Amino acid sequence: MAKGAVYFDRLRVEYPTVTSLIPLDNRALPQSIKLYPNYPNPFNPQTEIKFELSSTVFVQMNVYDVRGRKIAQLVNQKLSAGLHKVTWSAENLASGVYFCRLAAGDKIVGQKMILLR
Repeated sequence: MAKGAVYFDRLRVEYPTVTSLIPLDNRALPQSIKLYPNYPNPFNPQTEIKFELSSTVFVQMNVYDVRGRKIAQLVNQKLSAGLHKVTWSAENLASGVYFCRLAAGDKIVGQKMILLR
């Protein structure tokens, strides 16, 4: 998945990139999936979300508002084991609490994120 932007008249659509941060070395591989707190938190307007995978697995990462509506899909692909990073921009969203949900294989983890304008 590449990072970039597409322009349609006055509408700008951005898509995030997933970056693998560590090489595949069995000594450095995590033992389970882990979702780190986003940084910075509170954030305005973008934040970085890091997560670890213990094996190659299909990953879905979505952002939801407090009503449970899906706001953004950040990852929807198979990723290798290791540490990964996603940058999320909430440029056009209102201040408030948002939830990041990471589903990797049969495991699901989540965290709260605060957008403060």
